[in-house]
Amino acid sequence: MSSVRAAVAALVVVAAACSSSPPPPVPEMPTFSVDVEPILLKNCVRCHGAGGTLNADPSSSLPYPPPNGYFDHYADQGNCTPDDAGVIPTDCKLGAASLAPAMKVYVNCDDLPMPPPPAARLSTHDRQVIGNWADEMPPLP
Repeated sequence: MSSVRAAVAALVVVAAACSSSPPPPVPEMPTFSVDVEPILLKNCVRCHGAGGTLNADPSSSLPYPPPNGYFDHYADQGNCTPDDAGVIPTDCKLGAASLAPAMKVYVNCDDLPMPPPPAARLSTHDRQVIGNWADEMPPLP
């Protein structure tokens, strides 16, 4: 009977190994709508733009609220032109495209990673997608 169990266990392990598919390839020129937005909606929008607001996650390890980044949309919304003193108006909602270079840094940063703990880090694949997208200037919509 134990040899039957061992054979079944071996088949389960082989089946599990065969059923796992490799991650999709990282696109060289990702677009916001197809490649990046799904990552941001899944991992970032809860704090950066859900319902058009910035939300501090009470379980976050960050000691400050999220910066003025609304990752649920590509382009800036509102008046985002700095005044003579360099201050951006409060009705400005910077879109993901404006913050792409910073996004690339933070998703790869070990000191202040985004998303912050206790959230899980983005996968290597997702970090590479965001990095490739941010490298395009301007990032593709």
